[in-house]
Amino acid sequence: MGTKNMWQVSEQKIEVRQLQVGMYVCRLDLPWSDTDYLLQGLKIKNRVDISKLTSYCQYVYIDVNKSSLQKTALKVSRIPPKVSANKTHNAKRKPLTFHPARDNWVKKHSVEHYAVSTQTKSEIKTALPVFNDIEHQVSKLLERMTHNRSVNIEELVDRTSDMVESIIRNPDAFAWLSRIRENRAPIYLHTVRLAVWGGIVGRQLGLNRFSLTHLTMTLLMTGIGKSLQDEYTLMKYKRERPSMEYQSHVNETIYHLSQFHFSCESILQTLQNYCERYDGSGFPAGIKGNAIPFLSRVAGLIETFELMINPYNPVKAISPANAIAKLNALKDVQFDGSLVEEFIKAVGLYPTGSLVELNNGAIGVIFTQSYEKRLRASVIPLTHDKGQRYTSFKILDLGYNAEEGESLHIKRGVASNHVPVSVLNKAHEYIFNRRQKPWSRVRDLIL
Repeated sequence: MGTKNMWQVSEQKIEVRQLQVGMYVCRLDLPWSDTDYLLQGLKIKNRVDISKLTSYCQYVYIDVNKSSLQKTALKVSRIPPKVSANKTHNAKRKPLTFHPARDNWVKKHSVEHYAVSTQTKSEIKTALPVFNDIEHQVSKLLERMTHNRSVNIEELVDRTSDMVESIIRNPDAFAWLSRIRENRAPIYLHTVRLAVWGGIVGRQLGLNRFSLTHLTMTLLMTGIGKSLQDEYTLMKYKRERPSMEYQSHVNETIYHLSQFHFSCESILQTLQNYCERYDGSGFPAGIKGNAIPFLSRVAGLIETFELMINPYNPVKAISPANAIAKLNALKDVQFDGSLVEEFIKAVGLYPTGSLVELNNGAIGVIFTQSYEKRLRASVIPLTHDKGQRYTSFKILDLGYNAEEGESLHIKRGVASNHVPVSVLNKAHEYIFNRRQKPWSRVRDLIL
């Protein structure tokens, strides 16, 4: 009896992100046998140990007696039973008090740094079958849920994890593929693009793999309720005043997931709150500030941006640069200012797959970005300055040409509806199905 009481006193449940060097992890939120740890128990020696645990767990149990920290250092926030991690995090945070020096989401959530490790062309070839599978599974999921048929969400989870790994290696690949896809069914492609943005933005934020998969899965699930909306409701959507019919998609999504016994509480909570806004102007509950779960804030920002550049009604599309300007105006109003700043760093003014006008009047599409010099991206010219389309395509490296003294550069962003997706698809097929090296200097192109 005494031994049991001692065990209960010495064991403390905390989030993985709260782990510190010197803590002794005695239990996980899953069996040790489901991991590659040979022994049941781990002394945290460095940040690598913490990073590895984040790929397996949301929370762990530490043994206070076996930890080599001062007792004061062990006074971290405990997670009460049956309360999700997001609720615990945000319950003590006051709404609408953002200040860069005091806001602590970076410390809690920004735990990784990812470097680009593959070339875009090779990663596109790796990512293509994953992208095709995800699009197919999303369409199947939405169709089966619409007709109240059984679904297997686990298959989608597995493929979403593969997408996350690809985006970690090189975010340009999935960004490119999501842009060139023919719009066969708007909601299907809309939800896939949301998930891709989730991976790209989450990568920039430094989310661990568990949180990245959580965020991308949440954004894919938003399509459930949206797929039940009629075309008129979607086409008339207004960000400033969404109709009551449109707002119902949140509860519809939660309802259908519950009908199929989807039990991931953290994703359900993120879905329930992703349309809430920092100033309390969102729906369905009108909560505000940091009371909104962190990943819900991220998902809401991503969806807002996507619906600006690829709205349900294509006529209303604006360029990414104009969308960024609108988001800047909403900093610390509808959106957490620090998140907006990191979002802009993630996507840039000219994201991969976006249309741009070059200073010679030609219209092109961004193929890859230089994350240090955004204006020196690689571009595929699509039309001449008079609007005539090219019949052959090459990738133009603006950074290389600048070094050679050639003055071609991006003049401005262009809305996605300026050039049909079929033209982008044609450029993709031309480049990836031809054997010669498709890179070019400015003088090689007749512009």
